[in-house]
Amino acid sequence: MVGAHIHSFVVGNGRAAKVAAVALSAALAACNGPDCNLIGAPQPPMFQVQVRDAATGEPAWWGAQGYVEDGAFREDLHPSSTDPNDSLRALPLFSQGSREGTYTVRVEKPGFQAWSATGLVVEKDGCFLTSHFLEALLARAP
Repeated sequence: MVGAHIHSFVVGNGRAAKVAAVALSAALAACNGPDCNLIGAPQPPMFQVQVRDAATGEPAWWGAQGYVEDGAFREDLHPSSTDPNDSLRALPLFSQGSREGTYTVRVEKPGFQAWSATGLVVEKDGCFLTSHFLEALLARAP
């Protein structure tokens, strides 16, 4: 199942991107147990949430806040940048947590209706925990 989740982090398309995704998936699938430390790569974020205005499709992450939770565990989503000049770029909010569970992800922004996704399973998959790349389409508040 590693390959199913790695594709979220491959940028681009075409043959080169697909070959890179397959090679990375095979390397990570072979890595299990104590050999995981040899790979040297950090755990990818458990959740990356691309926040967009549902009406326009434009990035809407600037000023948005959110969290992930599983039972009593809760972690805030963090912005990829704190530079106001980046507000028009499509940057995700992310969660760096590293624990297995079944999560709810919620995003809120003034002037918009709250968005959430539930039942998102994070589990050990080879060397890393599974990761989710989500798109939160925020509808304007009435």
